[in-house]
Parts: sequence; C-alpha cells; structure tokens
Amino acid sequence: MRFLPGTLVLAIVESCKPLRLSIPPVEVVDHGDTHVVLIYLNVLTVLWRGAHDPSVCQKLYKRSVDLAKRSTVGAMSAVSVVHAGTPAPSPAAREALAQLHDDREGVIYRSAVVFRGDGFIASIIRSIALGIQQRSTRHGNHKMFQELREAMTWATTGLPTATGVPVPIEPLLLAVESHDVAGHMKVG
Repeated sequence: MRFLPGTLVLAIVESCKPLRLSIPPVEVVDHGDTHVVLIYLNVLTVLWRGAHDPSVCQKLYKRSVDLAKRSTVGAMSAVSVVHAGTPAPSPAAREALAQLHDDREGVIYRSAVVFRGDGFIASIIRSIALGIQQRSTRHGNHKMFQELREAMTWATTGLPTATGVPVPIEPLLLAVESHDVAGHMKVG
C-alpha cells in the first residue's frame, strides 16, 4: 500500500484521542516574614528574603521526602531563591541545610540555588552554599545560578513525573514572581 506524503500522519492523528492534561495550581505550603515555600507537581521552591529560619530549613527535607512519595515517582527537584540582602545562614540553619543536601532517602533528583544579589554578602552566602554542597554525599545534581528560568529549566529537565510529561515551568515562574512583588514577600 502506498501513501502520499502526509497521508499516514493524518491517519495516525485522526485515530488518536486528544490528550487532556490538567495543570494543578502552585501550592503555598509555608510562609513567614522571610520565606515562602511553594510546591508545584514534584518541584519544591523556597524563596528567602531575610534570615534562614533553622526550623524552616529542618522541615524542608521532610517536605521533600513527602513530595517525592506523593508524586508516585519517588523523585523531586528543589529550587531555592536567595534574594539580595539576605544574610548568611546561621550555624543552625547551615546544619539543617547540610542534612537536606545529604538526601538520606535519595529523593532529590536535582537541586538549584538562585542568588539574586551581588556583592560581599552574596559572595559569602555562595561560599557557604558551596561548602554545604562539598560536604554533602550527593554530588553533580546541585548547581548554583543567577537566573531563575535557567535554574528551573535545569532542575526539571529529565525529572520523572507521574504523567511522563515534562514539568511545565511557566506556572511556577509566574508563581515565584507573583510572590516577590516590589521586593516584598507576598502570600496568596
């Protein structure tokens, strides 16, 4: 049997049912004066503006494990956004972040940190983040960025999902920007 170019493609397309995907909303699961924690599909995003609260840092790994289990694929990605003017994490916050990066359960596919600042304090925070990364047991799946879109793209590329469809980052980028209006944390 011979087909004209395009005929076979048309026959395949006509025999397929339309694929309908519902995109869930971005959830705000925690917020305070200095942070907002967002969950979208199997991506956890933390926005920091101000001191890293050690109790929030301690909860992040439990949230990561719960998110990976809830996603049914056993994996998740994390993106932290550190805004300009954020002070260096306290020793207690550093310890909690180090435990997060150790990933005892093996659920973190990739993690990224976005630094939205320059200068001396930002370089200190980058050095601390590098130190935490170097002492962690997982290497190669953590990177530092200056651009949010680049970090989100890297963190979600190849991330397993329940549907097999790649994570669309646009809703998450919009949510991050909507929670960071004019330099203030906004929840809602």
